[in-house]
Amino acid sequence: MVDAFPARDAMILAAAGEISLDEAVRRVQSATGGRVVSASASKQGGRAGYRVRVVVEDGRVMTFFVDAESGAMKSAG
Repeated sequence: MVDAFPARDAMILAAAGEISLDEAVRRVQSATGGRVVSASASKQGGRAGYRVRVVVEDGRVMTFFVDAESGAMKSAG
């Protein structure tokens, strides 16, 4: 499950040396070649990170979770 949390927390993550929301968006865009339609700070499995939704070339909407500490990207359903 992905839980959103306030944008203020995204700024705290970036200040703590974690990857930024902008970097998470760039990683998803680069990996998928799609168009990002939303991105927000979130938590998944107790890990802080970002939820990024992207529309890929065939029109499907995909959601990814990017771990704020490691930068690892995985499908979020």
